[in-house]
Amino acid sequence: STSVGGVPEMLEDGRHGFLCPPGDVDLLAKRTLTLLEDRQLCLGMRDVARKRVEMFFSFSSRLHNMEKLYSFFMGSSP
Repeated sequence: STSVGGVPEMLEDGRHGFLCPPGDVDLLAKRTLTLLEDRQLCLGMRDVARKRVEMFFSFSSRLHNMEKLYSFFMGSSP
């Protein structure tokens, strides 16, 4: 992916995927080929990224965090 917007918050370069500077099509192509040629690396990154998204960015985790925030400001525990 390119490192724009919120993408760097979601992905750690080399762990959950590859981040490339915007406009660097050569690096993006090189890293895409790396994933196409190394199935184990691709599947490993996929699995780690999926766990991260489920933990921090899924609807249920966002809802849980929002409930904790409301509870904090309302003075009660969840």
